[in-house]
Amino acid sequence: MGQIDCESGHVKTYTIVVHDRRWRGPMTLAAVLAHDARACEFAHERLVTSRDCEAVEVWHAGRRLYLEATG
Repeated sequence: MGQIDCESGHVKTYTIVVHDRRWRGPMTLAAVLAHDARACEFAHERLVTSRDCEAVEVWHAGRRLYLEATG
């Protein structure tokens, strides 16, 4: 997947890992967004809008950019 910034045509593909107590293992999502901050905001919203979500991670290019957990 390409990397294109919104203003200049580039976005990045992020991997969002969601840890939810209802599932046996983490769920992996792909998100195509313009900025690291937006990817972290997306993950944070996922965490705070679900009672069952225990943690979220944001990864890009093999590096973890963000980790947040409840409790």
